[in-house]
Amino acid sequence: MSYCVNCGVELESGAKKCPLCSTEIVNPKCPPVEESNDAFSHREHIPTAIKTKFVAGIVSLVMLIPNIVCVLANAVLFPRSFWSFYVLATSFFMWIVFVVPFFMEKHRIYWMWAFDTCAAGLYVYILMSLLGFGGYYNSCALPIILLNSALVLIYILWVRKKKRHVLLRALLICSDIAVSLFVCCLLLAVEASLKYATEIGIIIFACIMAVVVFLAVCYSSKTIRKWLSKRLFVN
Repeated sequence: MSYCVNCGVELESGAKKCPLCSTEIVNPKCPPVEESNDAFSHREHIPTAIKTKFVAGIVSLVMLIPNIVCVLANAVLFPRSFWSFYVLATSFFMWIVFVVPFFMEKHRIYWMWAFDTCAAGLYVYILMSLLGFGGYYNSCALPIILLNSALVLIYILWVRKKKRHVLLRALLICSDIAVSLFVCCLLLAVEASLKYATEIGIIIFACIMAVVVFLAVCYSSKTIRKWLSKRLFVN
């Protein structure tokens, strides 16, 4: 049995207004529901989390389709060539680096670093073997892969130890790129006897180091750091 809060008249069950004073009736146990004539709600539903494994499956399927097309086209149109293997090797490497982490429950960054290093080594080995440059793998490609892997590991350890400013992170990345490219050109000049490789490496190293110096100057200025923090929303 319920009564109107305004005039005290007895109300029928399910009544929305008082029949005497027309006061709206609100049941505190049943919050009011917005009326809508539409069959479906127009409110945007934002999920709280993304199903990463489902996304990884969709991406894998999307990556698989062009590979199947390339293999079929290779077999039917160019049966004497094996160009589709280059596509397969590249796609497999990209799948390992970018899609495999989605299947993991927890992102173990050091395991992924080791896994990506092995994947890069396998990919370059297959590619160089197919192109006929397998003899340069141990002398050129493998040292470059190991050097880049070591530089990436140093960056991971450096960033995880303490939160770094975006300028410092950019400075270290540019320094790693400069060292990597210089060593790469030096190895190509010594092991592969590539003409002007050393000179090209020195020019590239000098250009990137100029950027490193510029970033260092920017980081040393508190005014520039505050301006970037305001513009880029970084701390």
